[in-house]
Amino acid sequence: MSERHIGQTLGKYRIDELIGSGGFAWVYKAFDPELEIHVALKVLKPQFAGDETFEHRFRREAATAAKLRHPNIIKIYSVGRHGEAVYFAMDYYPSGLADRLEVASSLPEEFVVRVGIDVAQALGYAHREGVIHRDIKVDNILFDAHGNAVVADFGIARAVSGYTGQTGTNMVVGTPQYFAPEQARAKPLDGRADIYSLGVTLYRASTGRLPFEGDDWYEIARQHVEELGKLRARRFRQFGSAGPSQQLQAAFVPGHKAFQQRTVQPVQVPDRVTDGKKRLQIHVQRGVAQRCDIHQRYVAMRRL
Repeated sequence: MSERHIGQTLGKYRIDELIGSGGFAWVYKAFDPELEIHVALKVLKPQFAGDETFEHRFRREAATAAKLRHPNIIKIYSVGRHGEAVYFAMDYYPSGLADRLEVASSLPEEFVVRVGIDVAQALGYAHREGVIHRDIKVDNILFDAHGNAVVADFGIARAVSGYTGQTGTNMVVGTPQYFAPEQARAKPLDGRADIYSLGVTLYRASTGRLPFEGDDWYEIARQHVEELGKLRARRFRQFGSAGPSQQLQAAFVPGHKAFQQRTVQPVQVPDRVTDGKKRLQIHVQRGVAQRCDIHQRYVAMRRL
């Protein structure tokens, strides 16, 4: 079924290959002959494209996401319909955080910190614009040609939220492994839910495992609600002889008191993580560079 569009043209876009599939849409690599660039084309599956209510929500939220202009948020070029196909076109990035984690189960702290800063900056901007992502996870973090983290699928979870399909059952919004407790309980959400999911994402990237796992999404969601306070902050991959700084734990580790309370806002995360990184580097340097003057220490940190 997903191969039906390969080789066809939707609007001005020539579809080359299938690169992904989700619960309600397929993602294709396509070519824009006017701009002469490859794009990622997200196309609704027929059962949703044929639903007028869902199509309206999908197009509305895609248009809202298209207004977000930030270097760490994927750019949406157009939203449209061609025949029975409903789609939107966005930047094409061939790799993401999920791909990195398929090669290595856990990633270096320096890399994880950079990803955290990039994503937090994107979330801070989006939240100021009144947009909540609702589905931050490793699969929705991609990398541009310069290695910067770029967040995809803004607005998509909101399009699904509250939608009741032909079965009469509400669709689940988000990914249970990354749920904030209020999300698992179907409570109203604000930007703090995204920060919680970012914490789970970076926890996964740093430790090689998720904080909560189970046989089904109900069990996983229950743990986010009932067992968060019992989860002790596991140690990140060590950088030299030093463990994770308190700043990093406060920003990112589920179960840490400050993180559990989520007093850290998206706009504060980059500064807190950068400060934590500097403190960590200074701690490591003490044993090997005691004779370095302030300038040398500054230069060493700038090279990270």
